Amino acid sequence: MGKIIGITGGIASGKSTVTNFLREQGFQVVDADRLVHQLQRPGGGLYQLLVQHFGRGTHFCPQCQRRD
Repeated sequence: MGKIIGITGGIASGKSTVTNFLREQGFQVVDADRLVHQLQRPGGGLYQLLVQHFGRGTHFCPQCQRRD
């Protein structure tokens, strides 16, 4: 059975550097942060649930969105 490694840390702590290194070494990397940002976009699987829960007045600041 394979091992699962979780990479955590604050801003500018080297998470991307480590995950890029692991990719280069042939490891499969799942970027949960990127996935949740994709799901939260309008039309994403989570977006409508967020609107239903927090109301129609809920919107996301475009300047705050990650640019993938």
